[in-house]
Amino acid sequence: MNNRKLLSILILLFCSIFIFVFAQLGLMTFSSFLGLGTYKEGTKIASVSVENLTEEQAKTKVASEIKNWTEDNKIVLTLDHSIILDKEEDYLDFQLDKTVQALENKKTTNLSVEVNEKKLNELLQTEFGQERVRAVDVKQLSENIRKIATSLNKEPVEFDLRTFLVKDKFEESLISEAVSPFANGALFNERLKDRFVIAPGSQFSLQEYIDERNLSDINNEILSEVATTIYTTILASPFELIERHISDELPSYTKLGQEAAFVKNKWDLKFLNPTDQPYELTMFVSDEHLTVQLSGKQLEEYRVYFENEQKYPTRTIVHYHLALEENETKLGEEGKEGQSIRVYRQVFIDGKLENEVKIAEDYYPPAYKVVYQGMPLNLINTPIIDTPDTDDIGEQLNNSDNPDENNRTEQNLNQLDEQTTENPNHRPETTESRSTEDTNQNETTEDEELWEDPNIEK
Repeated sequence: MNNRKLLSILILLFCSIFIFVFAQLGLMTFSSFLGLGTYKEGTKIASVSVENLTEEQAKTKVASEIKNWTEDNKIVLTLDHSIILDKEEDYLDFQLDKTVQALENKKTTNLSVEVNEKKLNELLQTEFGQERVRAVDVKQLSENIRKIATSLNKEPVEFDLRTFLVKDKFEESLISEAVSPFANGALFNERLKDRFVIAPGSQFSLQEYIDERNLSDINNEILSEVATTIYTTILASPFELIERHISDELPSYTKLGQEAAFVKNKWDLKFLNPTDQPYELTMFVSDEHLTVQLSGKQLEEYRVYFENEQKYPTRTIVHYHLALEENETKLGEEGKEGQSIRVYRQVFIDGKLENEVKIAEDYYPPAYKVVYQGMPLNLINTPIIDTPDTDDIGEQLNNSDNPDENNRTEQNLNQLDEQTTENPNHRPETTESRSTEDTNQNETTEDEELWEDPNIEK
């Protein structure tokens, strides 16, 4: 009897378990078939939580988040200017069904996204130019954009296309060239023939170059011609100027704004290659001309232009000389106009001006014309004024920073008359120059000078 009861209980228990299990399996199968199943806690698609949602509910929620993301979050592409990737223009294909199929409970699954590389490349070519985009790794750029989209990153993202440039796609070309007259070319044909690389981030110093190649025996004038030709070449390049000098007078072998004077161990020519690309500088002499060429790979085009060229007229200084007749004149120094100019560098990308910077502003002071004239008869009995050598006068005037300091008007003659009245036999001391303090003393210490005497023929 007890065994029958026990058996009956076991049979009822087994039937209950059987019915419960198959009821649950049937419910799960039916719910799965109708999409009524829900995802467990911690289940996410990208940054969107889908826990306790059915598959269809999850799709609806994620689709809504994708729409918000495309409207509110920006992907910026920058080269010479910036554009915003319009995510509604089919550049991105969000594959939601594929994403849900790969979804696992209690885990985060990134969205499945494809980037339309062809359409993206067309956009880049339209905005930035076909020639420049040719060097952009569009495949790698597409992959980076895809990664941003798969996570629905809500922070603004900017891609600098320069970081996606493929250096091997750049065409190495002649960037700039300068040719200067070089009368001593035959003597230095082999010694100045050279080709060397200016590495990324490195400096070039002409002084160091001369020392390394044992060219120190060449005089400063010839080395200045070399410096000038190199400087003229690098003007149309991305190089940054560190040190450069000019002479007091523009040399005949160059043009205004293109000189670079060099003095061994004193005046150097230095510049920096600030780019991540090496450049090659080639130098050679032929047909009495020095040629310097700069070659490399770059997308930008550099141009040089000159502005605000000005002339500064010379002045005539008259020196009275007892060795000449009253109306006799003699030219001491020819004189030369002063001049100045500003030098600018422009950066063009696909023919469009993108940047402009002033490189230099050169000024060459005027050299004054010096004329000797015989002493006027009415001044013959005045104190004698010795005249220094012409070369000393020219040097004195050209080194003056303030032309007005040399401007001695006809008041000087009045002072002479006053001195003669006080002491007719007095003879002032003669020197080549004097300080400002000496002008109030009774003794005159330099030649009397007149500006632009109308009686003097220029």
